[in-house]
Amino acid sequence: MLKWLDLKENPLTYPPEAVVGLCNNDTKCRECAVQVLDFMRKENAAQEKKRQKELEEKRAKKEALKRELERLEEMEKMERKRIKQEEKAREKAKRRAEFEEELMKQKKQNSESQKRDDKDGCLKSASLKLLSPPINCFLRFRFSFGTCSCSGVPTRL
Repeated sequence: MLKWLDLKENPLTYPPEAVVGLCNNDTKCRECAVQVLDFMRKENAAQEKKRQKELEEKRAKKEALKRELERLEEMEKMERKRIKQEEKAREKAKRRAEFEEELMKQKKQNSESQKRDDKDGCLKSASLKLLSPPINCFLRFRFSFGTCSCSGVPTRL
């Protein structure tokens, strides 16, 4: 137990004089020491509480910053996903347009070839039929004269 508080070479400037009191005799000096120790404990507890509060605030700020970073990363991820989907849709539309363009070219070529066939008349279609006649037609062609019954093409030219 503390008997006295020696302040001769180390005067206290922090605690107020009301806490320290007067050290005139031995009992008052002991009371003074106890009062100063109680005051210092209370001050130390208050400072520790303040330090804990500051640490908690720092942790809360750090956690909020971490959540904000995660939110921003998620937004960036969603933005990249949206951009990728848009690029994919544009590419799909481009391929679709190219396909439709190619389809229109083929239709145009088919219609032009049909017009040419119509201009040439029956000769082209007849020559195609003569190039690849059915077998029964081929046999009739070899052994008969006149026109082929299936195509209407003359058998002898």
